[in-house]
Amino acid sequence: MNKPYISFLTTLFLLIFAIPAIAQFERVEFDYVNAYFNNGQPLPAEQSLLISSEVPSEVALVEMSIFKAGANMDKAPLFMGAWKRTRDEGSSSFRIPVSYKLTGSTEYDFEFVFYRGVTPDEKATLQSDLLGAIDAYLEQNVEISQDKVKLSQSARSIVSDLNSLVNDGLQYYRTLNGMEFQGFSDLSEQAISQLDKLSIPNSQFESSLERVEQLLETELEQIFNTRMVVRIDERLVMGYETERTRRPIALNVGYGGAILDYNSESFAYDTSPYVGVSFPLANPALSGAFWSNASISVGAFTSNFEDVDGNIVTGPIFGRPYYVGLGYNVFRFIRINAGVTALENLGTSSIGGGSVSLDVDAISLKPFVGISAEVEIWAGLRDR
Repeated sequence: MNKPYISFLTTLFLLIFAIPAIAQFERVEFDYVNAYFNNGQPLPAEQSLLISSEVPSEVALVEMSIFKAGANMDKAPLFMGAWKRTRDEGSSSFRIPVSYKLTGSTEYDFEFVFYRGVTPDEKATLQSDLLGAIDAYLEQNVEISQDKVKLSQSARSIVSDLNSLVNDGLQYYRTLNGMEFQGFSDLSEQAISQLDKLSIPNSQFESSLERVEQLLETELEQIFNTRMVVRIDERLVMGYETERTRRPIALNVGYGGAILDYNSESFAYDTSPYVGVSFPLANPALSGAFWSNASISVGAFTSNFEDVDGNIVTGPIFGRPYYVGLGYNVFRFIRINAGVTALENLGTSSIGGGSVSLDVDAISLKPFVGISAEVEIWAGLRDR
């Protein structure tokens, strides 16, 4: 192999594989007042977005969730992003990067939730209210009978109810460091369970209950030692469309071979150029490399085959072998195909006189492989 040829192959390899992919974000302006995007224009599809908007200066946190149109918003969203104001930030706008790429010609629902900072007095009041509710619940579920402490239900059920009580009380609040209430610990559950069936003087009941309440308060206090915000507003954008996109169809022109016969003693095959079209299994902008490079291919060989006995092997009805297979791009424009081709001996079927004669028993499906170059020729199928 001469040096110029090696140099050519090296250059081609670098052009195909060494071009870096640079992620770019398409800016989208959200209208806070009217709750739509880019003055009512469809959203960009199949690319990363940067959603921004002017917001009141009191807003300290913005949460944005994306759902398929009509989906249950109580369930997990397709994407969730957030922006939070830093202590020294005086910006009047938020910016949320969206790495989730929206499908073209599709409708989505968007939920924007806005939070402001909680004042020290508001935080103290919230904490006091929650602790009061916890104490009241415990007192309702712990009683003394004949100098014995008795729980009205299991300690695990009590802790579960306390977790729900706290989560309900904090449902409109967030912490700017992302800390969430994870539920009371196993230590708290164990402390509550130890109250059950204790034989203690009535005078010690209050102190035992207070120790449990203090433990619960200590575990809850970590949430109130953070910067907290409270929900003040919400914007819903329902059924908003993305721009229309089209799915490409590629023309394949290649060369392949079909296995005509094979057994332990012989192996017969023949080759021919072929042409066909391929339909991608996935959208390259939305899927991983494997599925983006894979496709279903259909087409026909341009000439008939010949078996070892000299018989012409063609395809049923149309007079040429045709195939269905799976294809995969190994280079940017080079595709390997493998599948089956429909064959029959020439003359088995006839077309003419207004009728079609077809011998189904004479048709056989044989494996084929091929390599082809592909070029996108049409993008007329809209992604719906």
